[in-house]
Amino acid sequence: MRCKPGLIQVWLSSNSATKMAYSSLLLAASLLASPTRLTPLENTFELLNPAALGQHLVLQLQDLIGPQRAPELQGQAPAKVLALVLVNPGQCHGLDSCGQWAAFGKYLAQHGGRLLLLERGDPWLGKKERPVVAQRLPVLRDPRGLAQRLLNFNETGSLLLFNQDGAQKSLGGLPSRANQQQRQRYYARLRSQYLAFARSSKETQ
Repeated sequence: MRCKPGLIQVWLSSNSATKMAYSSLLLAASLLASPTRLTPLENTFELLNPAALGQHLVLQLQDLIGPQRAPELQGQAPAKVLALVLVNPGQCHGLDSCGQWAAFGKYLAQHGGRLLLLERGDPWLGKKERPVVAQRLPVLRDPRGLAQRLLNFNETGSLLLFNQDGAQKSLGGLPSRANQQQRQRYYARLRSQYLAFARSSKETQ
């Protein structure tokens, strides 16, 4: 999240217990903020597998994209486009789970993008222990469904693309009963739509 330099220094020098407590305060503050004042990139999420992304426990999308990225992520390749996929709770926790999204994430990484998995909001999830997540892709959680409502992001398997200016594009999900050929066409279409969005974003910057 965007913090004053002094707070970032505290974050980087803190132990894991302090980071967890500090992250809880940041998340609570974001939930109390006026929704009408949030831009798409200011939406706040929990990160269920911190090792996948700079040991963050709580982050905003703007931590990952653009010139104002979080300092501890500066060493990673900058993302020009973020892709957010809505998945069911627990669906992608395993190391080998969600293989199609993992493959799509690798494709995006090769073309200036970053893929994030967002678990659907569930009012009970925030009261459960943090699960063990082996997935290499970052898995985000929106405990109260606030970001989903602000982004109008409700269809499981659908995607939202974001550029550095916060512009977004919605892509529909794969039909639940799609056969192998339909799946191949779907992911080919996703790749094409992603490249078109990335090109248009570059032209407007």
